[in-house]
Amino acid sequence: MNWSLAAAHTFQTCQRQWFYRHILAKSRSTLGDEARLLSRLQSIYAWRGQLVDYLLSYRLTPSLNSGRAVTLAQLLTEARTIFDEQVELGLNHAVREQPPSSPRTTYPVAAWREVEYGEPITKETIDCLWHDIDLSIRNLFQMGDLRKVLREATYRISQRPLQFHLDDINVKAIPDLIAFFRDHHAAIIDWKVNAGANRDHRLQLALYGLTFTRCHPHADFAKYLDGPTQPLPSLTEVQLLSGEIRSYELDQTDFDRAEAYIAESATEMSLALGNQRDGEPRPEDFEVTRFPGACERCQFRKICWEGPRDGMA
Repeated sequence: MNWSLAAAHTFQTCQRQWFYRHILAKSRSTLGDEARLLSRLQSIYAWRGQLVDYLLSYRLTPSLNSGRAVTLAQLLTEARTIFDEQVELGLNHAVREQPPSSPRTTYPVAAWREVEYGEPITKETIDCLWHDIDLSIRNLFQMGDLRKVLREATYRISQRPLQFHLDDINVKAIPDLIAFFRDHHAAIIDWKVNAGANRDHRLQLALYGLTFTRCHPHADFAKYLDGPTQPLPSLTEVQLLSGEIRSYELDQTDFDRAEAYIAESATEMSLALGNQRDGEPRPEDFEVTRFPGACERCQFRKICWEGPRDGMA
């Protein structure tokens, strides 16, 4: 079974949402095509964070690796250009005409759940989105100690999928940034663009550390490691809206808990798939959420609320 933290969280929130995103969206059927398109939708606030991630991952990081400085003004100018272009597309709901984007080749597409479901998006909301993007980038440039660490790194990798096997579970994680150094251990940095920054991300950072230490080193960063076994990297969460930096000191207990969480959640997903009635999983075979408000935030409610369909092939 393939496992990721995002999939596990989705499954715990709503099994049916997990089914639509991770099972049905991979099927070749009319309903599967619609699930695949709906899976691209996100809230305008999630898109805001994705745009910041894109700029840091595919503009700032490559410039640091090449030794070419990128200024605050340059990054903000590019951010504004992308923002204006994508807001227009998002408000016109162009996602139904656009092919899926690849973060390495194009900008994050503004595929907004709110537009799909007819929820109003005001000018004030759009202005707030830009304010948050602008503030996040400015805050990063004011974090002198963090920028010093990034400059001193020998090599930096953004959005690199890392994988390892835990028994028969294929565990996958994608850290925002991994920085390698000549004289000390690597560092993993996780960017956050959250208005409410009180949530603890200890499990997520533990999973990043666990995956990094157990994955097979990729060819481009193997030379920056001392040997076949990777020591635990430093783990840092950066709250870009508030300018707060949180360092996580983890021990074996944290990693034991992470492994237990992976095993337990993967077992639950496997059992849910095993409960199918006639060899082919159907939406009605999966429980719906018990969390108030989760349905209103779900991009799949259009196909979920219509009730069972006959077949997905």
